[in-house]
Formats: sequence, structure tokens, C-alpha cells
Amino acid sequence: MPWRVHASLTQPSAIKQKGASLVEFIVVAPTLLMMILGVMQTGLVFHAKSNINYATFEAARAGTVGHGQASVIRDAFTRAMVGYYGGGRNLTEIAQATARAQADITPATMQVELLSPTKESFDDYASPQLASRLQVNHRVIPNSNLNAINCPLDRPNCSYNPSTNKSGQTLSDANLLKVRITYGIPPTKQVPLVGRLYVKVLQGLSGIQGESSSMLGLSQSVMSVADSDTFKQALLAQGRIPIVMHTTMRMQSEPFENGNVSSSGTGNNGAATPPEEVGGEDGPTTGNDTCPESDPNCHEQDAGEEIPCDAATDASCGAEPDPCLPDTTQESIQAEVLFAFNEYTLTAQGKAALDKLIQHINAHKNDAHRRDKLYITGHTDKIGNHADNLTLSEQRANAVYEYLLQGLDADVDIDMITKGAGETTPVTTNGTCTEVNSTANIANCAPDRRVTFTSVYDNFND
Repeated sequence: MPWRVHASLTQPSAIKQKGASLVEFIVVAPTLLMMILGVMQTGLVFHAKSNINYATFEAARAGTVGHGQASVIRDAFTRAMVGYYGGGRNLTEIAQATARAQADITPATMQVELLSPTKESFDDYASPQLASRLQVNHRVIPNSNLNAINCPLDRPNCSYNPSTNKSGQTLSDANLLKVRITYGIPPTKQVPLVGRLYVKVLQGLSGIQGESSSMLGLSQSVMSVADSDTFKQALLAQGRIPIVMHTTMRMQSEPFENGNVSSSGTGNNGAATPPEEVGGEDGPTTGNDTCPESDPNCHEQDAGEEIPCDAATDASCGAEPDPCLPDTTQESIQAEVLFAFNEYTLTAQGKAALDKLIQHINAHKNDAHRRDKLYITGHTDKIGNHADNLTLSEQRANAVYEYLLQGLDADVDIDMITKGAGETTPVTTNGTCTEVNSTANIANCAPDRRVTFTSVYDNFND
């Protein structure tokens, strides 16, 4: 009789397992989610870094024509960050984004440090003559004819040897604007949960050595490890991610001292002096205290003494050339075209008007008879205080200069000189424009509010 094999002996029943996939998901999913969110957070940091890099560049450019003042740099940085705070497709949305940027970017969340020129740069090269002429209570470094002079004209025996002076700089080097900006990415621009973890990690890095940051994949521009910088620590305490940017540009206006850091040069024997210890935050004012005691050749200007400005060596000292002279022309653009009333930010209409001038200069840059010099002078009306009008006229001339500079071809050879005339050169007849701040008088004074462009042309046939 044949053998019969029972099925149960060769085909054992399957063992059923329930819930294994769910357990694996519970274990793996949070880790995977954190990794994805971490990548997103890192991407947002690099996105912020790109925006801040652009804003720092724009801020430094504004500083080069704004006498290196921290307030000018801060304002320009805030304007350049409007896109990061939402931007807009119309004026209303842009205004809202601007308001958000201004509300968030404050001295508690963004720090401007002026690394050059330093306090020692002003010790070596400050010009009492310029400070008096510009009517400022700051030390001022000359910015004109740097290829022809080693010292300010009123301090011909200054210490200009970088191997022995306080700054370790030449006069030309002292006209380099180096800015460091530290900004904290707000929690609203961070990934929930991971952003807080990111901040905690950065706080925990304070005792880790430098190479650890690259192992962790963190951007070196976010925060230097083993760094006890109090401002960065304050940003972290607010839940912000610190980002630090540096940029260096050549000054296009006279540097003013306003809280510049101290950095010892060869002649300072390695002993830096904090700026706040010398004459307060803005440094010493003009007068007898302007000259360092160690410089016996420094000309000490008495209070109220005004040294004549030499227009032969400083073009900004003199008046605009007479437009009736040969090879000289003058044209004006009304301020209402370029700016809003009492403002110095160029309007879209103003930029369009300047674009025409830029196109003309670029088109004729290789002509034998082309613009050699362009004097840009801002003018205001009589409404308001004289000092404020003078400042506004200078700011408007500088705004025009900055816009022209970025639009001109790199090989355009032209000297541009900016000046503010304030209310001193009206074109209206006596009595037409008064100091009364009324709608009717503002309209009457409109012709006085303008920017003039005086061009001096090369003539190779002479």
C-alpha cells in the first residue's frame, strides 16, 4: 500500500506578524522628517545669506558716497532687504515690505562695524580744514587728489609712513571703507522646531574648535565657533541665527569719523585704543584736540579759524565752472522729477531721466571731444533751516552720483564732483520764494529745487 504524506508535514502554516511596518515607520519617520526640515533650514540660511550679501554691498556703496557714516549704511542695508521681507508687485506691497524691514532691522538685530578707516587713520590723516569747511564736528580725512598728495594740505608734515605711523596705512589706504555687518535671521524666517534646534546648536558651538563646523555642515558665515562675541550671543538669545558679512570699497567722499573701531598699526606698538575712550562715540571734535600730541608737525586749528580751501588741488572746493566758458555746458533736472519733496531717494521718473544722461555719456565715451568732468550740484529752496537744506542738497547730489556711477561703462573716463549748494543759489526772483512752509509757496519755490550738471569737455584739438 503506497505511503500517503500529509500536507501538514511538508507545508507548515505561515506565522502571522501584525504591526511591524507601523513600528518601523514610527522609528524612522521622525528622523527622516528632521533631516528634511534640517536641509530646508540650511537652504533658508543660504537664501538669507544671499540677500544679506547683496544688502551689505548696497550698504557699503551708499557709505562710500555718504562719508562712511554708519547711519547711511544702516538705512541703505534696510532698503536693500525689502525684497527679503516680501517685496511687492505694486507700491502698496512694497511699502508694506519696507515697513516690515524697518520694524525688524534695528540696532538690536543688525550691527554695523566700521573696520576701516580706523581711529588711528584719523589720528594720522584728519584735516581740520576740511572739517571746518564741511561744518562738521567730526574728524575728516581728505578724499581728493590722492595720487598727488601723501598728507592733508593743511598738515603737510603728517606721519604718512605706514611702517611708523599709528594706522599702518597710507592716505590712499585710509580711504578704503571696510564694513562688517552682523544680522540675525528672525524666527519668522526659520523652519518651525528645526530653527530653534539650529539656534541651540550654534549656542552649543561656543566651545568647539573651528574644524568642527565644517564636519557639521554649517556655513562658516553663520557664526564663528569658539566666538564669544556679545552681539552674536544676544542675537542667539532672541532666537535669531547670526550671519556676518564683510565688504571693502573705495571711498567716493570724505570719510567722517563716527565710532570707527581701533586697530593698531606698526607705529602703535600693538596697543589698540577703543574709540569710545577718545572724545566719545564720535571721537574728538575739530579744534586743538584734533591733532595727536605725538605729532609735533600737526597744524592745530584754533576754534573758529578757517583755513582757505585750495580749489586748484581740491575740485570740490571751488564753484561750478562758468557754463559760458568754452567747452563747458550746463543743464538742470528739477528736483520734483528726481525726488519726492524733502527726500533724497531717487524716484522711478528720476532714474529714467538719469538713464538718458548715462546713455549719452556711454555713447560718446570714445569721442575726441567728450566729457572730462561732470559737476553734480544739489540745490534746495529757502523753506526750512539752512543747515538741513545744505545737508539735503548734498544727499541729493550724492544719490545722483551713486546712480550714475553704477550705470556708466567701466571704461568711461570722467571725473564726477558732487557738491551741495543748499539754498544759496536760487533762480527765482526776489520775493517769489520765501521761507513760508505753505502749499502755494512750495509751488513758487519749485524752480529753485534742482540738480545741475555742469560738463567740462576734453578738446584734443587745442
